[in-house]
Amino acid sequence: MTPKQLFERLQDNLQALVWEGTTNLVFGENVYVVPEVPIQQLPDLISPTCFLIDKGFVNDDEHPGIGFQNFSLTCFVENVSSRFGQASMLDGNRVANTSKGVGTLNLADEVYSYLFSVTALTTKIHILEKSAPAPMSIKGNYPLVTFSLNLSAFVSIY
Repeated sequence: MTPKQLFERLQDNLQALVWEGTTNLVFGENVYVVPEVPIQQLPDLISPTCFLIDKGFVNDDEHPGIGFQNFSLTCFVENVSSRFGQASMLDGNRVANTSKGVGTLNLADEVYSYLFSVTALTTKIHILEKSAPAPMSIKGNYPLVTFSLNLSAFVSIY
């Protein structure tokens, strides 16, 4: 699997991801492969939104043509249904049949469960977590909260 195929298949699978025990999509079409998080477009985001960001390919020293594709997955949640912003962490008023109103912690549980159970995107693949920075609130758009995962997958460049 090449880096391009990895991103395309991750995007497709995240767009099709449903909440456990339901048929409701977690993100739907709101999964984007981008060079960086488009901060200037935050007012246009639908909550929740997921960005897959290329963080570079590192060749394996002993096997030219294969290596690790590094990437990050960043999710945004906006939930204004609580006075102190707790709903942006623990859920708030949910909109029926959508993910609007979801909190960061529930969204992270669903995404982590999916990512670390993926063993096939048509070929065997194992996604490794490299780091997970603490969730951050975006200033000026409170309570918009973001969480990120820095990940890596073993792929081929051919």
